[in-house]
Amino acid sequence: MRFAPEEPTETSWHCVTERWRCYAIEKKYGWKLLSVERTSNTTLKYKCIFEGETQFPDYRSDED
Repeated sequence: MRFAPEEPTETSWHCVTERWRCYAIEKKYGWKLLSVERTSNTTLKYKCIFEGETQFPDYRSDED
């Protein structure tokens, strides 16, 4: 039996103060949430791990 090598999945992450915010980000930006992990930080308590490269839009841009 031969197994095809699994292609590495690119992931990215963003930290949040509350777990539910990971799901809100997923819904708002259409990113696929893979998991939510607890961090050791007392403010940004959760790490949202998303599939692929994710980047928040730059709202400071002057381009219209």
